[in-house]
Amino acid sequence: MIKEICMKLYKRKVIIVFALLLSFLIGYFITSISNNYNGVINCYFTSDVQINIDNFVTEEKLSTIRNSAEKYQNINVEKLFSNNDFSISEIDGIYHISTEYSYYDEFYLSSQNNISTRGKKFIEDYLNTYVGEENIHYLDEKNIIEITNMYSPYLGGLYALICGLVVSAAVIIILPMKKEDNFYDLSDTFPSPFYKGYWKGSLDFVKDVRKITITAMLFALMLVSKLLVLPSGFANLGLSFGFIFFSLITALFGPIAGLVIGFFSDTIGFFLFDTSGTGFFIGYVIQAMFTGFIYGLFLYKSKISFPRILLMRLVIGIFSNVIIGGISWGIVAGYNMTQTLYYMLLFSLPKNLIYLIPQSLLLFAVFKLLMPVLSRFGLINKKIADQIKLI
Repeated sequence: MIKEICMKLYKRKVIIVFALLLSFLIGYFITSISNNYNGVINCYFTSDVQINIDNFVTEEKLSTIRNSAEKYQNINVEKLFSNNDFSISEIDGIYHISTEYSYYDEFYLSSQNNISTRGKKFIEDYLNTYVGEENIHYLDEKNIIEITNMYSPYLGGLYALICGLVVSAAVIIILPMKKEDNFYDLSDTFPSPFYKGYWKGSLDFVKDVRKITITAMLFALMLVSKLLVLPSGFANLGLSFGFIFFSLITALFGPIAGLVIGFFSDTIGFFLFDTSGTGFFIGYVIQAMFTGFIYGLFLYKSKISFPRILLMRLVIGIFSNVIIGGISWGIVAGYNMTQTLYYMLLFSLPKNLIYLIPQSLLLFAVFKLLMPVLSRFGLINKKIADQIKLI
């Protein structure tokens, strides 16, 4: 019995590996979100002059510091003050300023090769303005601040990886795929992904040099397409055409290929083409992997029609671009929960809805045009190519 279970797990080792990788990324992502909204910035110092802590923090003073530099414009001073999220206390001559981490942007500090928070400089400017730089003596002169209620995202990823191992093993052992190998060999499409042959075919691209070469060529075109981004009119969001090459890869080689390409497209694409200056963030890797997986589930070994493509783009637009992408940008930009929600509803969602039909029509037209070519070169079954239809 144990031997049979081990063999079953071994045969599906690739699925387990990707499940573990995805579990780690999700754990890392969730921990990062928790850190952003639960972290507390603390500053301990002594002063050569007496500080009246009862009226030291006011909304007017906070607004003055916020308005003193453009880098502070995202700080919600009104909420910061009304929720008492910027406070000062004193014990035995040691003053303590405490403020919530989520109010402040993060940025990459190239001189120290780490991520810093605007909260540090905001506290420093506040004290220099209303106490005097010459009167302040920080207990930690080097860092000025201490951040608490923060946990290592790598540890969170490790916990999630362990859970992913248990869940994936249980699913593979308890709910085996339908064993219809002949169906895989002879059929044109699958009614659902719950067939052994479906995933067997999706894994074939890692064993075939020709398929790997084609994947690499389409992946290169996908990366180059990142250079062409059309402005959408919605904040920092732009419209690129990488989704066309991404969907072609997944239509040919399946959802596993979508996970792999999603992972490499965001990591390699960031280091080659990113000019945002926001730094690398794991949330966007999860977004790209999720997008590739959904592309594969909708397009691989399936009858392609415009309604199917429209539904696929809607699922990706809502869950991947708006929810995962919106939360990721909120963390990168240092938005609080309300600001992140506004960003998702006022910028990300309208952009994705406006481009939903044009992108779906463009993608359908590309598939309609390329299907005969792909069929001629043996990259896709001729009957699948012939079945593509508008409705």
